[in-house]
Amino acid sequence: MSTPVPDTPPSTPPLDTLISVPRFLEIELANRLPTESTMAQKNISSLGQKTVPSTTSSAPTRRASPRKAVSGLCLPNSNRGGSYCYKRLLFGGSNHINVPLKLLSGQLPRMQCFFCRQGGEVATCSSCTSFAACFTANGFQGCIPGQLMDQWKCPKCLQDAGKPIPYAIPTLSVGGSRFGMSSEPLVIYNIYFDNAHSGNPAEASARLLESMCYGRYIGNPRSLDALQLKFTDLADGKSKKQIAWNRSVILEHQQSSRLIIIINTHANPEDGRLLYGSGKFASLDAILSHILDLSVIKNYRKSFLFLVTCGGFVKYALEELKSSCQWFSSAIAFGADSVDPLLVSTQFLFTLMDFHIFGCEPFDLAVHRAYKKEVASHTSVYIANQSQVGRLIECAWRRRPNGVDVRCCNTPAKYVATRPHKGKDVAIFRCREKTHPEGVTRVQYIEPLLDADGVRKIYGKRGDFRYMFEFV
Repeated sequence: MSTPVPDTPPSTPPLDTLISVPRFLEIELANRLPTESTMAQKNISSLGQKTVPSTTSSAPTRRASPRKAVSGLCLPNSNRGGSYCYKRLLFGGSNHINVPLKLLSGQLPRMQCFFCRQGGEVATCSSCTSFAACFTANGFQGCIPGQLMDQWKCPKCLQDAGKPIPYAIPTLSVGGSRFGMSSEPLVIYNIYFDNAHSGNPAEASARLLESMCYGRYIGNPRSLDALQLKFTDLADGKSKKQIAWNRSVILEHQQSSRLIIIINTHANPEDGRLLYGSGKFASLDAILSHILDLSVIKNYRKSFLFLVTCGGFVKYALEELKSSCQWFSSAIAFGADSVDPLLVSTQFLFTLMDFHIFGCEPFDLAVHRAYKKEVASHTSVYIANQSQVGRLIECAWRRRPNGVDVRCCNTPAKYVATRPHKGKDVAIFRCREKTHPEGVTRVQYIEPLLDADGVRKIYGKRGDFRYMFEFV
């Protein structure tokens, strides 16, 4: 939990504030710090502990923010030896903000264009004020014609109002098929196990995803809440106090906000239960009930559950992933026996969040975009949505044409050739072990699966990156 800071920050803050959470976000959290009497104490009997009587779980009172911009917080600038200032802006009256086109060392933009993420003559949407764009004016070449600056409305607001878009949506310099950049309110909550080592991959992946979110909300930091729960035992006093605080923050938003819950811990390979303490395991349902008020989750406009756990979970507890969709819009888990949290976070979750959460690309398209060759060669991905579960799995023609490694004598078989058989192509594999049993054929003929409506869909072709989506 962030430590409250005074209204007038010190001229030289501690070094750790420059490495972790920006100071203007610490002030924002401090302004919303609930009193101890308003923090909800929840029943933890599901995790094998004694029941704690619950107090009134009403929404915490929020300290009223002053109706003026917060003074700049001067931070050291290692490049020039000077300082620069973070400023929180409250938009009122004119929505026009002048920002340098080229950001020099030692300068921080007040707002960035969500099309090109650059400065220039920047203005917010006159309707929602959460979307910004740069305009062609005063010698600056912007994404939107300058005559639209004063009463400009973003594409989403125009679509919601049923009005045509009177300008060409810019080609995005960040690439892909993002439909603008959304900065609608977001809560991202990273829950991960502390392995007590200096290099914790779970913590590194959590900070990476948080840093990406901070970058997307440079112009609108008050719309982002980044929460963490680093635990050694979810049922100890320290974790319960942090859980209560995080619950109070989640309770404040709802409805107009989006929510991302990321749980990064070990899964028991024998029954799929999740680690919540040293040698202690519990079901996903029990852990979710302990750390969240699930009735509140259903009030969010969109909510996502990402489970970065080993494959024992999906092997034995796939029904729990499916049942989680009664609270979450979508849930994702991974099937590898030993999941690399850094790989799936940097390659899969990062891309999914960038294109769907921020880039407004449809969820299914963003999922396929995120399922890259690097991810597919490491793990299958399970996606639960509306009480259905599908699986993305690699089906490389020369190794696993049907999504399962072709093996013989406990080793991968050698691909030999592809031959037509009864009008279909058949992949031929041969055992490469010298100790292969005599009298048993070394050759295997694998007939690759084909598309089947409502069952599976094959993507890619022989010789290229090939994978399939199937319902499980």
